[in-house]
Order: sequence, then structure tokens, then C-alpha cells
Amino acid sequence: MQHNWRREGRDTDSSRQSNLLNSNEINNAEKKRAVLLVVVGILRSLLAPESPSTKSYEDLIKVLKEHFAPTSEIYRSFQFHKRLQHNNETVSSYVTELRQLAEECNFGATFTERLRDQLVCGIKEEALQQRLLAESTFTFKEAFSRAVAGESAAGQDNHIHSQKLNSGNSTNVIRQHSNNNKRYFQKSSSSQSKTENAQSADVICYGCGGHHDRSSCKFRDVTCLFCEK
Repeated sequence: MQHNWRREGRDTDSSRQSNLLNSNEINNAEKKRAVLLVVVGILRSLLAPESPSTKSYEDLIKVLKEHFAPTSEIYRSFQFHKRLQHNNETVSSYVTELRQLAEECNFGATFTERLRDQLVCGIKEEALQQRLLAESTFTFKEAFSRAVAGESAAGQDNHIHSQKLNSGNSTNVIRQHSNNNKRYFQKSSSSQSKTENAQSADVICYGCGGHHDRSSCKFRDVTCLFCEK
């Protein structure tokens, strides 16, 4: 009940207390006062040392309003205008919070204009904010629609960028793997050539005495003058 009076105390007709009275067809002021005294015990503390039973229904309602309802319009307006969109907050959630704060303010006929202005000022997407500020005039509904569309487009761009980044990383991994294989085969080929050269150095040609096989000797078809071979 105290929570309801905090949020609804400025408008008695919309409070749960009034709904309770109306639903039970309690229209007499004395009966209203009696019901109010039963369901709102805090009145005893607020009126002490006086007794709540000495006050009229209208006086009791006034006491509750003064206790629970914020009295400073400047403070409520301050709370509204300092509300900015949080990093992980969607545009829809942000606007819902702005509406709740605006209901606490006495904006009257400028209600939607105030919502529009605070939406533009408090939105976290700077690029979208700059585009909205560049326009001469637009309604709150138009600002809200553009903000939601911009939020959706930004999310899609981030998703595409993330996919490209992951694809690029995969390509780099494949390219690096290919380069590693190429270096491995080049190293293996070089090692094999060195091994073959080392093996060739151990072979002595019986024809000319060189370090190579007789079959690859350039003098293999020449006849030795001494042994005639």
C-alpha cells in the first residue's frame, strides 16, 4: 500500500485505495475514512500525537500525499533529464523507463515532445544521434522508429563484421599451414640433396679416381692406356 501511495498518491482517483472503495460501493466520507484507517496504519505515526480518527477523509488523503508523493517538480524533472541509455539497454527498454519517469513530471501537453528530446539526447548510438540532430523537426514516434531501426542495423553490421573477422582468421590459419608444409618439403628436399651429395663423396670412380660413380664419369668410354680397360 505504501508503494502504491508513492507512485499514485498524487492522483487519488487512480490509487488502489479509491479502487477498493469504489469496488465496495463505499461513497460515504465517514465510511471512506474508516476503511482508510484500517488499511493504512502509517497514518498513526504521521499524525502523532493526534489521532487519525479526529481527521476527515480529505485530511487523511492530504497527509498521505504529502508524505509519499515527491513534492519537487524540479527534482522529478532532473531525474528524467539525467536518464541516459545504458550500454546493454535496448531502445525499447530505455523509452519505457523514460515514460515512467515522465509520468512523475508535470509535463502536460509537452509530454511527447519531452520524450522525443530526451530520447535523442540520451541515446547511446552517436552516429544515429548525429543524424537525428541534423533534422529540423520530427515527432516522438518518428524518433523512436528510427532509433529502433538504427539499433537493428547496427546489430546486423556487427554480426557481419564478426563473421568476416572469423573468416579472415580461418584463411590465415590455412595459409600459415600451407606455408609451413612448403617450408617442410623444401627442408626435406634440401636435406635429401645433401645426403645424396655426401653419399656421392664417399664413392671413388675406378676410371678417373674422382668422387662419383663410374656410370656418371665423363671418361667412362675412354680406354685406359695402362690396363686397357
